[in-house]
Amino acid sequence: MKNVFVTVLLLCFLPLTFTAQPWIRFLPDEPGRITDFNIHKKAFQEWLASEDAPSIKAIKQFRRMEFFMNGRMDETGSFPSHHYWNESNRIIRERAQRDTRYGSWSCLGPFYAPPILSGSRKGGIGRIDCISFHPANPDIFYIGAPSGGCWKTTDGGVTWEVLNDYFPTLGVSDVEIHPQHPDTIYLATGTRDVWWETYSAGVLKSYNGGVDWEETGLSFNVQQKRFVYELLMNPANPDIMLAATNSGIYRTVNAGDDWSLVQPGNIKDISFAPGDFSTVYASTFSYSGNVHVFRSLNGGESFEALTNLPFSSYDVNRITIGVTPANPDIVYLLCSDASNSGFYGLYRSDNRGDSWIHASAGNTLNLLGWSQYGNDTGGQGWFTVSLAIDPTDANHIYVGGVNIWESFDGGASWEINAHWLGYAGADYVHADIHSIQYNYLNNKLYTSTDGSLCELLPGGTDWIDISDGIVIYQLYRLGLYQEDDDLAMVSPQDNGATLFDEEGYTEIVLAEGCDNFFDYTNPQIMYYGGVGTGLVRSMNGGIQYTQIHPPGVTKSLFNPPFIINPINPKSIYSAFYDVYLSTNRGTDWIQISSGLTTQLPLQSLEIAPSDTNYLYTATALKIWRSRNYGQEWEDISSGLPYGLGLSDICIAPDNPEHIWVTFQGFDAGNKVFYSQDAGDSWQNMTLNLPNMPANCLVYENGSNNGIYVGTDIGIYYMDDDLDEWVDFNDGLPNVIIYELEINYLSGKIKAATYGRGFWETPLINPPVQTGEIVENPGVISVFPNPASDIINIKISDAQSDKCIMTIHDMMNKTVWSENLYNISGESIIEVDLKHLARGPYILRINHSGQEYIRKILLK
Repeated sequence: MKNVFVTVLLLCFLPLTFTAQPWIRFLPDEPGRITDFNIHKKAFQEWLASEDAPSIKAIKQFRRMEFFMNGRMDETGSFPSHHYWNESNRIIRERAQRDTRYGSWSCLGPFYAPPILSGSRKGGIGRIDCISFHPANPDIFYIGAPSGGCWKTTDGGVTWEVLNDYFPTLGVSDVEIHPQHPDTIYLATGTRDVWWETYSAGVLKSYNGGVDWEETGLSFNVQQKRFVYELLMNPANPDIMLAATNSGIYRTVNAGDDWSLVQPGNIKDISFAPGDFSTVYASTFSYSGNVHVFRSLNGGESFEALTNLPFSSYDVNRITIGVTPANPDIVYLLCSDASNSGFYGLYRSDNRGDSWIHASAGNTLNLLGWSQYGNDTGGQGWFTVSLAIDPTDANHIYVGGVNIWESFDGGASWEINAHWLGYAGADYVHADIHSIQYNYLNNKLYTSTDGSLCELLPGGTDWIDISDGIVIYQLYRLGLYQEDDDLAMVSPQDNGATLFDEEGYTEIVLAEGCDNFFDYTNPQIMYYGGVGTGLVRSMNGGIQYTQIHPPGVTKSLFNPPFIINPINPKSIYSAFYDVYLSTNRGTDWIQISSGLTTQLPLQSLEIAPSDTNYLYTATALKIWRSRNYGQEWEDISSGLPYGLGLSDICIAPDNPEHIWVTFQGFDAGNKVFYSQDAGDSWQNMTLNLPNMPANCLVYENGSNNGIYVGTDIGIYYMDDDLDEWVDFNDGLPNVIIYELEINYLSGKIKAATYGRGFWETPLINPPVQTGEIVENPGVISVFPNPASDIINIKISDAQSDKCIMTIHDMMNKTVWSENLYNISGESIIEVDLKHLARGPYILRINHSGQEYIRKILLK
């Protein structure tokens, strides 16, 4: 599927402020179209044109979406979930059938929320969308992450285990547990509060506590633009469930085997009246307003719209429903303002929706904004809005948006309960509250956020972070320091740039979306940044930093290229719509290209290690070359596919004209291209790579042109001794890989994953390198080589009491062995290898005191 995309960026030189009306108000009120990224681009551009001071937070939210969707959308502008699901399942089946596996991946974390460098509070561990509780044991509950999977605790959050690392989708928007058979679990797949970070395969089911999963009848693997937001199980009859989706409410009466659409609409929230499973409330969602509340009095068989609401549906874009066992007749509606996604109002019915009052009529505070005083305007109610009612007191209410607010009088007055920076004496809880829920078994209150899971004891005032052990960082970028294997920087979503060292993890700056690297002569000199922050430099390990962004250049691009000269550490480069060079570590900059691109930003930039006159840079559509240090640039895109999302560039360490590039998109056979002449001509090296976006690549120095490629479903390896790519994923979750780097001190490759943190494994090359392989056809020969199933080993001039033969895989594991005794003359041994995975192997023969080594290839 090809998609030619051009995003016109209008941000250069625009002043940026913190609050403003969000761009989502320009989206159409059409649920089927909101998953079309082209519609979002148009709305974003209209918003920019209408604003004197665009909100940097809203800009970042769009840029984050743009970074993900460019290169992952089909010709309709949508995420092709059916293809993703089918291709992922195919790859997973193939991996399960292989006898030999490559890679030995282990997770590096972070295993706990990193403390911030400049203060006492914690950073975050990644976004958590939902919480679900065991029906009988208060210490057992589950959380779902948008691209990090489903996690379970059995000890109240002290320890955690992940349930679905090797499933085709790691996005979880809700979890439901069978009340009589708790090992039966249902997952709503996807992401709850945005549509683009992952895809939905519908509702999945496990009978063994999450060890194995299967599809239910609500499956979206052959449909596009469908997402499950929430599940609702009838505790009195668990075979009856409701699913709130962006196409309506679906109902099953046979435990998920079959589902029927009972109410159309973009349904975001759904809830039973406590203790009465015949009464169901549901609310719709629309970015631009015109939302509705539905009620069912027959257990969800049918719904009716409530027309007696005391507000105009056009003024509201999201409604969250709150109920409480303290009074099952009471239902609250928390509304977000369609004009700016700030607080619109809280409404209450004491008779299950027959009539309503404005519970917050006297309130002037903005409960969904950023300010600890509630005196700002706007918010992100379209994204994060949550509501919890005390199970013992219907007047005790919590509202979550960016912060948490608390009312003791039914919503008439409010006080700040938790703040995203801990201001005004409020307790600190990480920003962006995705859910607030009581566990009715012990009346503890829990909240999940963009960076944490926190617990509040009954009657308590201090939130306790219980996130440690949940590894769900959504990483974009990675930087290593070659002289210290423990030292690394990563750039996660929703949280700050994080330093890994021998002491653990530290958040060094609250910024998101930028390359990062160390000065290779001094690890105290660090470079990083983010949207709004721009490029920065620290000379003391991140304790302080200096703004070094090129003057007059936009700070609003997501992950702009930012690199260091491999032979002169004072020279650094950055790229936006042109390429910039600083020869004094960012104090001054010069522009070394002119007019390369005016619409799409440059998103790749590399300098040749063997000849720094060579520079390569690319947008998602075109690639340019300079052979004279940036003085002149040539377009070398001819021969490459167009419109798929050129995502990364890699240069051979010993030849500046040997380059590789990767492509995203879903066009089978167009993932990796190679040039031996600096881009004058290109060779397609895709071969057997899966039809998934290829996001990054790295060259292994000292290898036979060994290349590792990171894709949306793991990592693959190839070199000149192979005729296809090797799956290099043993132990690694099925997760998006955004960046790869190699530390040669330890001989390990490191991976930044989008949803499961930071990982490492030894390099694929075995202890015996190509240069050590003994080629002596006069004594030992192997044929055919490459082979399909059978190889023959011929031993000539043999005079030996014993000949020892072994075949090893690339991790040095013995996969075949045989000994010959009292041999003379010529011997031919036939070896059947058809049970082995395709790929490279090492044959070792110890004969007459001499060791012979040969690389063989199965294809």
